[in-house]
Amino acid sequence: MVSEDGDSENYTIGPNGLYPIAINRTTKTKIEGRTKRFEFIGRLLAQALLDSRMLDIPFSPIFFKWLLNEEDTIGAFDMEMVDKTFYNSIRSIILTEDSKDLESLELYFTMPGDETFELIKSGKSTQVNKDNVQQYVDLVLYWLLVEGVREDMISLRKGFEQVVDPNVLKIFCCEEMEELFCGCCEGSPENDRIWSKAALQQALRPDHGYTHESPQIVWLVDMIHSFSLQNVRLTFL
Repeated sequence: MVSEDGDSENYTIGPNGLYPIAINRTTKTKIEGRTKRFEFIGRLLAQALLDSRMLDIPFSPIFFKWLLNEEDTIGAFDMEMVDKTFYNSIRSIILTEDSKDLESLELYFTMPGDETFELIKSGKSTQVNKDNVQQYVDLVLYWLLVEGVREDMISLRKGFEQVVDPNVLKIFCCEEMEELFCGCCEGSPENDRIWSKAALQQALRPDHGYTHESPQIVWLVDMIHSFSLQNVRLTFL
C-alpha cells in the first residue's frame, strides 16, 4: 500500500474486515509458519481482553465465530460479510441459466485465482457445468471460509485459551465480539450513537467559565461529530 504522500506502508486492508486467506494444505512449510503467527494473535486478543484494551484491527465478524466454537454455523451467506464483491461474483455463476454461457467461463474445480489448489481429485481437468455448478460453488465457499483456514483458526483459539478461559465469551455473539475487541464499525448504529452530538455533549465537562452553550464548546462538538472513524482513531487512540 502507498500512502497519499508517496511513502510505502505495509498494511493489509479489508473493506469488510480481515479474514484469513485459504491455504492449500499441500504447502506444509507455509502452514507451520502461519499457525504460529495465528497462535500469537490469539494470545494478543486474550491479553487485550484482560487489559481492557481495544485493538485497532478491523477483524470480520465471521472471524470471531471461531473463538466462539461456532465454525459449524459458517455458511455461504457469511461470504457476503467477508467479501461482497466475490459473493456477488460467485452468486452470478449459480444464476447463469444458459449451459453454454456457463461452459464459456471455462471454470474448473480449482480455487479461483489458484489453479494448483484443487477442490476435488483431478479438479484441474473437471470443468464446471450446469450439473455440477452447485457443488463447485459449495466447495469454493467451504474452503474459503472454513476448511482452508481451519488450522490457522484452531491455532488462534489455542493461543487465546492459553491466556483466557473461553467460557467467558459464551454470552456474546460474533457481532458483539467485534465491538468488544475492536470497537464499533463505521456506519454501525452503535458507532453513530456513541459519537452523536448528544453523547459528545454529555461526555464533555466544560470548566473555567465555559458551558455547553459556549461557542467554543459547540464548535468542538461539531468538529468531533464530523470526523470519520479513521480520523477519530488517529486523534484519540
